Amino acid sequence: LLNVPGFEGYDLTSLRVCQIFGSPAPPALLDRWREIAPGVVFMNSYGQTEMTPLGSSISGEELDKRPDSVGRSMLPVELKIFGPDDKELPVGEVGEIVARGPNMMRGYYKEEEKTAQTQRGGWHHTGDLGRMDEEGYLYFVDRLKDMIKTGGENVASADVEVSLFRHPKISDVAIIGLPDEVWSEAITAIIVPVPGQSLDEEEVIAWCKENMARYKVPKKVIVVDALPRNPSGKVLKRDLRKKYGSSEGHSE
Repeated sequence: LLNVPGFEGYDLTSLRVCQIFGSPAPPALLDRWREIAPGVVFMNSYGQTEMTPLGSSISGEELDKRPDSVGRSMLPVELKIFGPDDKELPVGEVGEIVARGPNMMRGYYKEEEKTAQTQRGGWHHTGDLGRMDEEGYLYFVDRLKDMIKTGGENVASADVEVSLFRHPKISDVAIIGLPDEVWSEAITAIIVPVPGQSLDEEEVIAWCKENMARYKVPKKVIVVDALPRNPSGKVLKRDLRKKYGSSEGHSE
């Protein structure tokens, strides 16, 4: 919406609440919204369809103090962070977000094996990575399948995306890992420029080297007109990995 020509001139006085859901909202994006809609209350929420659908939420002054949090659990939902051994991790450590409560699904239709794996130990395993602070606030890190292993480091694609959203010429971005002989996976930025602006690989990589840790800097940058999304607005990273996973996919 922010890229609609003249959007800042629209009458938004009837707008009271904006709920963020489905993927992390970069602070830079929230700042732009607050400039054009200063009276709106923003909510950040986390959940899944399998949780029908909310598990946590945060809004107002709480969100202002913790702009990167998705809130505390919404009773009667329990949220924890588990390690690979399905045991709870200490406060602050990154692991898989798990949940239980009366709002959890009964199972995947005709997929008993997948249901058993997802709901093992009485907890719904979300496939998402997160951490919890000492006050019980949840911080979404990345989806397990989107974590990039590059040069011996684990890099959360969401971390790199949040940084790139601060670039004044970038309107939309998705970070994926592509097979690479040297790095195992090469951090690749698929970017959409702000309308009327032009960007190239060298400019973006130079900016990244100045604004993020070296091991998070993309090795490749691909400029596109738009990112593929599903009906709920989530970026289809599997489509991007399939399209650009071969050597001929980097010419766009």
